[in-house]
Amino acid sequence: MRLRQLYLSAFGPFTDKVLDFSQDGHSLFLVHGPNEAGKSSTLRAICDLRYGIPQQSGDNFRHAHPDMRVGGVFVDAGGRTHSLMRRKRRENALTFHDFGSGTSDDVPVPPDIEALLTGGMGRDDYLAMFGIDHQRLREGGRALVRGDGEVGAALFEASAGIRSMPALLQRLDEQAKQFYSRSRSSRINVALGQYTQQHDALRKAVVKPGAWADLSRQQGAAREELDRLHGELEARRGRLLLFTELRAVAPLLATINAAAATLAELADAPVLPEDAGSQRVAIEAKLGEATAGERDTLARIEELKAQLASLTLDDAVLGLGAAIERLAASQEHIDSTARDLREAVGAERAAAITLADAARAIDAAAAVDALVRLAPPPAHRAEIVGALEQVEHAREKLRQVLESLGELDGQ
Repeated sequence: MRLRQLYLSAFGPFTDKVLDFSQDGHSLFLVHGPNEAGKSSTLRAICDLRYGIPQQSGDNFRHAHPDMRVGGVFVDAGGRTHSLMRRKRRENALTFHDFGSGTSDDVPVPPDIEALLTGGMGRDDYLAMFGIDHQRLREGGRALVRGDGEVGAALFEASAGIRSMPALLQRLDEQAKQFYSRSRSSRINVALGQYTQQHDALRKAVVKPGAWADLSRQQGAAREELDRLHGELEARRGRLLLFTELRAVAPLLATINAAAATLAELADAPVLPEDAGSQRVAIEAKLGEATAGERDTLARIEELKAQLASLTLDDAVLGLGAAIERLAASQEHIDSTARDLREAVGAERAAAITLADAARAIDAAAAVDALVRLAPPPAHRAEIVGALEQVEHAREKLRQVLESLGELDGQ
């Protein structure tokens, strides 16, 4: 990832220093300054931001190891921005950071972003390619002097930070002998043999255009047949589901058909009310009572017929038939008069009892008539008057009853 902004928050001689590399249209930036200005510290800060601050870092002369911090804003190949902060700690050293607000959420950077940060390159390789400082330049000059005329090798050694180019060339020659040899066991011959085998296998596996066209047509026909079979299968599954449902409801349908046939037979029958059952029970009970009453009535009729057959006719009584009929017609009036008489007698007795009670209330030893002649006190006058009125009413009613009895005797 490309570094756009470097935040030297607490690293080496710097505190809250920011270097901006985000100007559009610029791909090369020159950072310069006098001696001891911090150029080498900045170069180490860029390396430590990517790979971590060493355990025994010498850039703690102003900030203690636990307080050392260096951050940066990076842009990956997809144009996505990543704001990261590196601290000197054993766990969660690299976290996301918001440089605008100065807050960090202490969320560790996932391995995929950390891999983008290093590009898969080790720390030593990075320093050899991008971290040549003053000390490495001096060592490259000495290697140039020792190069015995190998100017190109010496320059490459100085630029790459390699200490001994001849030793490297010797190692490369030894490795080349392992690859290039006439022996069948050499790595290049083994690889060529494997390549030949794989190439033959590939050639056999490659389908010719004509065969591929035939296979493509067969595949198309098979796919069409498969689609047709899928459609037929779905149709049969639908019919199977329908038959299963019909089979499940077949008993219910049979019951419904039987009920419909019975209902058709009873089409002319009147529709009974909802309480027809209770009405029927009540009518049956009344019918039973009527039947029992009919039996009793028939028995009574037979009994009366027997009594009528046993009667002996009396001519004298028959002669009084009209009077008897009139008397029978007046029976109701007689009964009413008798009831009135009983009521009148009862009222007279009640009045007498009331009068006697009133007399005893006045004077227990005095007679009623003597007390009547005396002027009653105001407290008992209304009661005595009421009792006298009841007696008078009872007497009047008795007189009427006696008159009615006299008229009946005259008839």
